[in-house]
Amino acid sequence: MIRASNDMASYAIPVATAPQAPQVAKAPKIPDDLLRSNLFLLKRLGDAVREWATPAFAAAGCDPYQNAVLILLEEGARDTQAEIAGATSSP
Repeated sequence: MIRASNDMASYAIPVATAPQAPQVAKAPKIPDDLLRSNLFLLKRLGDAVREWATPAFAAAGCDPYQNAVLILLEEGARDTQAEIAGATSSP
């Protein structure tokens, strides 16, 4: 008689079923139209740099905006705080 399992005493070697491989979710694929867009790729690059640099700034006890002001001032003196704010703000 054939049974669903073979772990009975009549079998000399118990046979187990093969374990199922875990299902790995694939990351969504980025559409080709976006991969050809320079603006999209620059945005992704900026996000990656920000993700990498933010912990380093926090470890140093400052933030990226303070660093931007220091770099701006290193380029040359500005006449007003409004010029500094305009140069360091996002469009």
